[in-house]
Amino acid sequence: MARAFISCEIDNHELISTILNFEKERLGDIAGVRPVPAQNLHFTLAFLGEQREETLSAAATILLDVPVKPEKVTVEGVDAFPSRERPRVVVLRTTRGSDALVALANHIRERLAEKGIWFDRKPFIPHMTVARVSRGSDELMHLIRDEERTRFGDFVMERVALKRSTLLPSGAVYDTLQEGVLK
Repeated sequence: MARAFISCEIDNHELISTILNFEKERLGDIAGVRPVPAQNLHFTLAFLGEQREETLSAAATILLDVPVKPEKVTVEGVDAFPSRERPRVVVLRTTRGSDALVALANHIRERLAEKGIWFDRKPFIPHMTVARVSRGSDELMHLIRDEERTRFGDFVMERVALKRSTLLPSGAVYDTLQEGVLK
């Protein structure tokens, strides 16, 4: 059994650098906030939870043919889930290209459902987790409010991946099991 998810990968190194700088300069000193490392930045399209290897093999085939066109996505705005008042994660939102990410997530989820593969059916909201929060604070709430319109940059939505997530005390480690390219 392995914990897994399907993600949209970010191939723009300038965008990732901007996000890492934001994590270091703005989030790094806030108590109870743990930034996400560069290699773990992505947009989760479908969370699969714990799955058998044969189920992951079936899920991997979905990524071999993704008939969704690449599109530019703008990463803009800081927020928190499940709410700003009770944050568990700090996230970056999208503006331009949000509809394309939703269409991609819907396609992936429809294919998972066709194959009878379980996934978390919470509605997809385009976001990238940039920090985990063990306890909220006024400082964090103010930061989120101050940065809610900050533009981080763009990337081209063109690569998806099936990832295995191994949870360690130091945080999650992701391994790519299968990649696919949008056409």
